[in-house]
Amino acid sequence: PTSITFTVERQIRKSVEVKGDFSNVRIAEGFMLDSTSFDYDSITVEGPESIVGTIDCAQVTLDRSNVDKTITETVSYVLLDKDGNQVDTSELTLSADAIEVTMKIVKYKVVPIEVQFTEGGGAKLSDLDWDYEPKAITLSGDSTVLDGLNSIQLEPIDLSTLPSNDETVERAILIPNDAKNVSGEETVSVRITIKGKQIKTLRTTNIVFVGVDEEKFKATSLSQQVQVTIRADAADASRISATSIRIVADMSGYTQEGTYQVPVTVYVDGFDSAGAIGQYSIAATLAAADEPDEQP
Repeated sequence: PTSITFTVERQIRKSVEVKGDFSNVRIAEGFMLDSTSFDYDSITVEGPESIVGTIDCAQVTLDRSNVDKTITETVSYVLLDKDGNQVDTSELTLSADAIEVTMKIVKYKVVPIEVQFTEGGGAKLSDLDWDYEPKAITLSGDSTVLDGLNSIQLEPIDLSTLPSNDETVERAILIPNDAKNVSGEETVSVRITIKGKQIKTLRTTNIVFVGVDEEKFKATSLSQQVQVTIRADAADASRISATSIRIVADMSGYTQEGTYQVPVTVYVDGFDSAGAIGQYSIAATLAAADEPDEQP
């Protein structure tokens, strides 16, 4: 008798992840791999369960050197089991014959950070010991953005706002919209020591108005005293008294009668090394000027 031998096996369908092997891609100096993507994130495989069940992934491989721009290429792939061995596809049906791979290549640049100060509050740049971290960050992006970027300047630190002679100030790192902060650091920590200075707090009644149209108005301070904190050379600090402090309120911007909270400028007369720490204001009233007496 004639006999026929055949095997019956269950057919299954499975979705397998697409992975990339880019270990042999060499990026040109000054450039870096930003991201990779595939037109298919997965491949559907159909066939005998004994074969399909062993498949772990679909792998694409690229081999390039001195890459300095984005690559988009359609390449074949292989199916691998969990041990990395290639799976025979002769009995399988695949949802795609090839996969489009995109490797986004961007330029990168190490950009130094510049700390800026505004003198004031009795402190000058020559009075400072300071340091900061980080001193530079790495940015990536298009050449048109990075080529013209030679430094990142932080928002200036106003020395008149520092309440003590030893302070740590944080500043945000602001980068161009089209650049990416590869370093990941978003703030700079600036450590500042103001040398040879002392801080002193005084109360003064010496309040002066300027900028008043005296033909129409008279100005009166509702604040009888102003407490002021100053910074000065150590030799001057002991000599500065309340009579050295002058509070000046500029009323030129006020043209209607009323009561206002008016910003003031603080002067320390006779002591060039001294300056006020912080900002100050007084409550002041602007009233109609007294009518002049009529001559008999």
